[in-house]
Amino acid sequence: MKKAILSVFIIATLVWCCGPVFGKGGGKGGGGQRGLAFPKRVMPIRQKEKEQQAEKGKSSDEAEQSRDRDRDRERERMREAKQERVEKANEKGKEEAEEKVGGIGREHQKQLRTFERQMRREEAKHRWRVAKMKRIRQLAVESGNSGTVERVDQLLKNERYHYEHKLGKINQKREKVLQSNEESGGEEVEK
Repeated sequence: MKKAILSVFIIATLVWCCGPVFGKGGGKGGGGQRGLAFPKRVMPIRQKEKEQQAEKGKSSDEAEQSRDRDRDRERERMREAKQERVEKANEKGKEEAEEKVGGIGREHQKQLRTFERQMRREEAKHRWRVAKMKRIRQLAVESGNSGTVERVDQLLKNERYHYEHKLGKINQKREKVLQSNEESGGEEVEK
């Protein structure tokens, strides 16, 4: 029992004495220094650094403003150079497109394909809506509900009007594109 108490006492003493040495060895906070507190020589150095930074702070504002002005000038110069490159590329691109296509017909072809896709999409929507309404109408006739049949007939009429109106608008836009192509002297566009 005396040996156990003595060994616990020795281990506690070693841990208490050697703990800070092992704890400060190579960890993040130690920096290779021993002991828990900063050495006395470090504190005055940090104070001097803070004072130097405060003195530099006055002149650093001026330096920072100068750097900002230089940076703004450089950004503006880069913006102007980029704009010039874009303009040259646009001019070159237009010339090449006109040489290859013989006008701006290629753009009109894209627009016409877009109108065709819109028309197909509108037709698909119309067919889906009409099919649903016809199914509702069929179920209403089978159940003998005349009020629902009348409402569905009115909805079918409205859907036809809506579909024809939509197609008319798309066709008007398509005709404008065709007319502008003819006026610009572009190549013949398929109708």
